[in-house]
Amino acid sequence: MIITSKSKLMHYVEVGLLQEVFQHSVMGIFDISGMRIAIAKGSIPHQRVQVDMSSLLGHTMANRDICMDRVNELSNESWLFDPGIILHCKDGTHCLIDGSHRLIRRAQEGRTTMNFFMVEEMDALRPDLNNYIDAFDWGKELKDGKLIPRH
Repeated sequence: MIITSKSKLMHYVEVGLLQEVFQHSVMGIFDISGMRIAIAKGSIPHQRVQVDMSSLLGHTMANRDICMDRVNELSNESWLFDPGIILHCKDGTHCLIDGSHRLIRRAQEGRTTMNFFMVEEMDALRPDLNNYIDAFDWGKELKDGKLIPRH
């Protein structure tokens, strides 16, 4: 399997050939694919919330690895209607773990709010680390959703 772009990577996730995860340097690894399935089935507690995007845009642009090709290739159905996922953390803060590219696209299109599924950190799914295969190696390390060149 040759992966040459974020869009190609997400295509493999969408057709079930790869599992999407989000890795945070402090909070650990979250199973995005599993959470999206569990939310759809109603098997993990969550709330659907509408968020003012201005509270997320600055941090997302500065701290996440945003592939503008991916942003521009998103289907209208995706950026218009597919909610992201945010965690409500134990300390009362929130962490965007799914939807960064959709957030940027919505901002480009002049939107000011975005729908999210909000999940309590304690209810978030983690990948089975006994069977976990690390993410595709881009030659960069993933920390807090941002790709950083390896030393």
